[in-house]
Amino acid sequence: MEKPVELILPDIENPIFIEGYPGIGLVGHIAANFLAKELSMNIIGYIESSFLPPISLILDGKPNPPLRFYGKNNIIVAVADIYTPPTLVNEIAREITAYLKHNNAK
Repeated sequence: MEKPVELILPDIENPIFIEGYPGIGLVGHIAANFLAKELSMNIIGYIESSFLPPISLILDGKPNPPLRFYGKNNIIVAVADIYTPPTLVNEIAREITAYLKHNNAK
């Protein structure tokens, strides 16, 4: 059976993981985007699921997935431009947690 959520992200040893998904006031989202920009991070991965809305955010003239990861050195910043569908919250959390445990995240 195919997993409902797939993390497309390279293995990074001992990463520092910062999550900035939207919440009340969008503070996490704004802060995560600020960090990614100020640290000159590049997109290194994304979350794929057939249950996510078929949308893309255009940044610098290029399409980007709504749930993506920026990285530089051993820092990973997770950014979401959409509210995570409630039906996927547990699956996304499970996949991210498994990735972080596997790579000994801080």
